[in-house]
Amino acid sequence: MYPGLGDYKGQWKWSSNGQYEKEMAKADQEYGKVYAKFAKMPIEKVAKDPEARAIGQNLFNTYCIQCHGSDAKGSKGFPNLTDNDWLWGGEPEKIHETIEKGRTATMAAWGPALGEERVKDVANYVMSLSKSKDQYDEERAARGKVLFSGPPANCFTCHG
Repeated sequence: MYPGLGDYKGQWKWSSNGQYEKEMAKADQEYGKVYAKFAKMPIEKVAKDPEARAIGQNLFNTYCIQCHGSDAKGSKGFPNLTDNDWLWGGEPEKIHETIEKGRTATMAAWGPALGEERVKDVANYVMSLSKSKDQYDEERAARGKVLFSGPPANCFTCHG
């Protein structure tokens, strides 16, 4: 019934990408209006809204706690969010920018250790996590998965 063995699509034509898209569409229907309301508000007003703070706490617990810790004081090698030492600026706009876009220079450069071809392999594996098969090279992705999971790269240590 499900896909497997080579390019067999299965009886139901199920795919993890398809399931993800359905779940995202359902979530957007359910939560889209709430998030849209807060997107139109100034950051300072959102920060004072009890509903927004509860949503923010849930999002922090889901996406941020792994690196910044349950108390937001930072795990080893990750920033403490409770002090006044802000590497990229502690103003609301800068915090928003950091959350939205991330920050350069917070991840080691793996090019020198891996070399050009193995960087391409890992890149193809990362693309395979969210792209359709016509957007990445499957052989490279298979090699990249090994590098992602173990020495020398060990990307999974931070990225899961």
